[in-house]
Amino acid sequence: MAVRLFTSTLKRSGLLVKVARLSTSSLKYSNDRIPTDLEIATGTERKEIEAILAGNPDPFNMHTINKGPPGTREAPTLVPSMCDERIIGCICDEESTSVSWMVLKKGPVQRCHCGKFFQLVHGKTNALED
Repeated sequence: MAVRLFTSTLKRSGLLVKVARLSTSSLKYSNDRIPTDLEIATGTERKEIEAILAGNPDPFNMHTINKGPPGTREAPTLVPSMCDERIIGCICDEESTSVSWMVLKKGPVQRCHCGKFFQLVHGKTNALED
């Protein structure tokens, strides 16, 4: 009741101006179809969809690296990164129910406590950040 009285007083005094509701989309869609994800996506989501359509299935470099044999000191598992370090998880045994996490830094080969070797290498640049 008090809110209604207050707003009606503001309307009469001319201090309350009605604001038109604006659409968040500048495109007009007809009622006979639903817009696609690409048509309504904006920002990073739109860049991700465009990268996937352009042929990059992993625009954020998030997919797992499944290498056959475990990395050795002479032939470590190469982990691409755009930064100087990356957090990786190693499933030490195939029957293991936990993941051993480690910070892999650019430079020499690093060893997990299970004996697998990893090396951080400069990976492809993330076009989404440009």
